[in-house]
Amino acid sequence: LSYCQSRDVMVVYGEYNPSTWDMKGSQEWVEASVKHLNWLVADRGFDCIKHFVIFNEPDGNWASTNGDFGFWREMVRRFQDEMDKYPVLKEKVDIAGPDAVIDYRNPASPYDAAGWLKATVEDVPEVGLYDMHAYPGQRYVRSGEFEETLKGLKALTDKPVILGEA
Repeated sequence: LSYCQSRDVMVVYGEYNPSTWDMKGSQEWVEASVKHLNWLVADRGFDCIKHFVIFNEPDGNWASTNGDFGFWREMVRRFQDEMDKYPVLKEKVDIAGPDAVIDYRNPASPYDAAGWLKATVEDVPEVGLYDMHAYPGQRYVRSGEFEETLKGLKALTDKPVILGEA
């Protein structure tokens, strides 16, 4: 963070999952995560942190959310409510999401990655930066299909869309 701060590099900071999956909906986890984020931004001065991700790849069957968009949306709202209690966070940090994986579909979810992004654009106004993950193979990239996929995702919103992992 010191490196990024000294070079004006934007940071998307986040949680992977709670320390135990039993805590995935825990208010204790929400409060502790946001308190730590505030410590980094307000107390330590790392205002290079501009965006906060609350679950890594929540569409995945490996995530504690297991593709449950409704649960993820509710947690975004709870995290935003908690962040709003801290003046510096309210002013300087927004939530990034959905953090979904391009070219993946969890059978437990009603959405593929594009569906997650579209539903986020339509139903989760708390999100300030759209973040997706992609692990494309050479054929997918060289054929131009990956570029077309990205264009299709970007067409869903006027806000920035980034690849948080690629």
